[in-house]
Amino acid sequence: MKQTMIKVLWVDDDPTLRVELPREAYGLGLHLEGYEYWEEAERALLANFDDYDAIILDAKCKFKKDDDPRAQRFLTNALDRLASIFAKNNRTIQWYVLSMGGAEVGDITDSIPISRKVWDGDWENDRLNSGHRPYYLKTMEEKQALFSRIKEQYNPSDRTQIKTILYPDVFRAIDACKLDSDVSRLLVDLLMPIHFPCSEGVNEKHLTYAIRKIIDCTFRAMIEEWHLLPPELIQNQKINLSYTSKFLSGLDVKDKYGIIIIKAKGNIMDKITGLNIKDMIDVVGNYVHSKNEEDLSLTKNLSEHFEKVANTTYLIRSYALQICDFLMQLEGIVQNNPNKDENAKKWKVS
Repeated sequence: MKQTMIKVLWVDDDPTLRVELPREAYGLGLHLEGYEYWEEAERALLANFDDYDAIILDAKCKFKKDDDPRAQRFLTNALDRLASIFAKNNRTIQWYVLSMGGAEVGDITDSIPISRKVWDGDWENDRLNSGHRPYYLKTMEEKQALFSRIKEQYNPSDRTQIKTILYPDVFRAIDACKLDSDVSRLLVDLLMPIHFPCSEGVNEKHLTYAIRKIIDCTFRAMIEEWHLLPPELIQNQKINLSYTSKFLSGLDVKDKYGIIIIKAKGNIMDKITGLNIKDMIDVVGNYVHSKNEEDLSLTKNLSEHFEKVANTTYLIRSYALQICDFLMQLEGIVQNNPNKDENAKKWKVS
């Protein structure tokens, strides 16, 4: 079984250490994503907050790109920003301070809030920590101790568990098929209610939007990235999901007068997957107020359906798993048809 890598946001401007430390950590199952200054790291954290499992801060570093590295200013501002980000996301990522020590850093203890004791308070009584410091020195022994503690205290967020523990194969398929980053984020939204029910309930409008958006992005990749579907399915720069799902199911695409617009050329996917996707589009299509989409009869009943099932989302949850099935099958198709130019020949008119 593939080892789950613990993703660590790391801020340090030492060029030598930025080469050596990630190598040391990788062998212990930690992936260190390094940044030279805080503002650069903060952008990454804000963009992908749920991807990080721990944070390591140098004691003496740059807050902004052109700053002089100063211990007290850096730690005070960075930890203040972290507190704000944690509050906004309703989740604390365990953080640690790694220092060179010595007179150039000075006594940084007063800059480190005692809140870290919640997850790492026993470090101050560790046999390696003769100074009872609230931070780690950049010695071989203390670096190893830090990595071991991060592993021991690893507590992945619910969203991380979805991606790395419960459905790692599906999210690998998303990467392999070069799908838009929205697909990964929205699929997590869809899968969360299955495994981690929210006391505040879920927004079925958002979940139905997520279904539609995932299918839209996937169809677009099949057409534009892999040339697995004919380009005629894109009209006025928009993908006609109804037409595409029919074609995927091995059905001729017809206009409202019954005239065949695009002739079917057999099933792109197996019939079960194709029909499942078609049914999803039929049901969620107009519920999310899509424009330029034909009025599908099932969609107008979706709100009424939610009311009849006490506003539960079991139908949406079943669609989430069908999408996983769809993505896994697409990965196999891409692996067997990696040459987009050869794929495109199937749709060229002679």
